[in-house]
Amino acid sequence: RKALARLAMRTQSEVVRQWREWAVDARTKKAKVRQALGRMSNRTLAGAFASWREHTARAARLKTSSAQVVRRIMHRALWEAWASWRSYVEDKAKLYDKMDAVVFRLTHLALAAAFNKWLEY
Repeated sequence: RKALARLAMRTQSEVVRQWREWAVDARTKKAKVRQALGRMSNRTLAGAFASWREHTARAARLKTSSAQVVRRIMHRALWEAWASWRSYVEDKAKLYDKMDAVVFRLTHLALAAAFNKWLEY
């Protein structure tokens, strides 16, 4: 009986050992499959991320160049406004200078006429 019991236990023990090996193998294979799927998924994600990054960089360059164009247009308009104002001020200053000269001549003409009349008196 003991011999039969040992034989039965040995057989059960062998079955359990084989099942354990099979379970470890199955777990290892499952992990490898999961890892392979993860790599494939990561490649897809990496490609999508690279595409997104390229798109974002292109959009940033476009935004920067657009801002530069707008800035140049605004500066040009500002510069033209400044030049126009400066020209206006210079023209006004020349006009005032001419008016001062006319007033000076008229003032001195009257003074000279008054002086001449005083001399005649």
